[in-house]
This record gives sequence, structure tokens and C-alpha cells, in this order.
Amino acid sequence: MLYGNFKFTTLLLTSFLTLGLYSNAWGHKVISAAYPDGNLIEGEIGFSNGDMAKNLLVEVFDPEDNKLGETTTDEEGFFVFTATKKIDHIFRANLSAGHIATFRVTADELPDDLEGGSVRTANTSSSSEAVLSNEDTAVQPVVSDADTNFVVIDQIALEKLVSKTSKEVRSLRKELAQYKEERRMQDILGGIGYILGIFGIASFLLGRFKTTKGA
Repeated sequence: MLYGNFKFTTLLLTSFLTLGLYSNAWGHKVISAAYPDGNLIEGEIGFSNGDMAKNLLVEVFDPEDNKLGETTTDEEGFFVFTATKKIDHIFRANLSAGHIATFRVTADELPDDLEGGSVRTANTSSSSEAVLSNEDTAVQPVVSDADTNFVVIDQIALEKLVSKTSKEVRSLRKELAQYKEERRMQDILGGIGYILGIFGIASFLLGRFKTTKGA
């Protein structure tokens, strides 16, 4: 009985020690992601506890480890990189203390008009120019100054809306990444509790069995 209690106590202490070490590591788990928007690649780097990596150098490489360029995160941990080639872009950032962020944007996520993408042939281009030329000879609509001002104002409002939406999407992506990490941590805690419960029941039954056998 004494041996069984000692074994269970040792297992319990070991589990709590492991859980404590993992919780500390999880609290500093790196969260990083990149989202292409045309030839612009927006990304963010931070930790699972909500702290963002500010003013951090982010280097960009191709699949052959050739450097394509670099950028820096802002005060909110966000960065923007302009892609010039339709190839895989690999982002790396050293957050110190052994934390390295590495993530990738694949070539198929980038537009085809970049270098290395599929382009239209000269004949197709010439045909398009001919069509445009014929359209230019057609009756041209009369555009008044009022219509021009309306178009300019509408474009400014649209740009503001796009900028606001982009910020909201960034915030949503960050919250989603943190939610995924929290759910993962909860699953791990539940698994550890389940294992401890099984060992506890087994230790109790083993102790009862030995007591009954000794009697």
C-alpha cells in the first residue's frame, strides 16, 4: 500500500512539473502568419499570450534559400512585403531566447502577372489592343465636372473603407490564432487530467486489492 501511494505521489509531482514547464513554454509560443493581397504580402508575428513582436527584422527567402529581401514589423507586430516573383516566399524572424518564426506564402497564392507567372502571348495582347482601338472610335460618353468630382469622392471613401476593413481583418486573424492556441492548451490540460484520473483509480484499486489480499 505504501509503495502504491509513493508511486502515485511521484507520478503526480512529475505530471505537475511537466505541466508547469509546458505552460511556461506555451505562454511564449510564437504565433506568425502571412496573408497575400495581390503582390503585397501582409503578415504578423507575436506570442500566444498576446504580446506582439515590435520592430522586428523579418527576412524573406526563396525555396533555394536565396534572400529576396527583408522588412520590419511595426509597433503592432505587423509587416508588409512586396513580392516581385511568383515563387514561394519563406519568412524568417529571430525573436531571441531560442524563438524562431518561420512561415511560408506559396507561389499559387500570388498573382500570375509577377515574374515567373503565366503571361499572355503577344498575339493575344495585339488582339486586345485592336479591340480597345475599335472601342475608342465609338461614341465617347460626355463626363461632366460634377460626375468627375463624384468619382473622386467615391474613390476616397472606398479607400478609407478598405483601410478600415483591413485593420479589422488583421484583428480578427490575431484573435483567431490566439483562440486556436487556447483551445489546444485546454485539450492538453484535459488529456493530462484524464491520465491522472486513470492512474489515481488504478492506484486506489491496487491498494484495495493488496489490503484485501493481506487480510
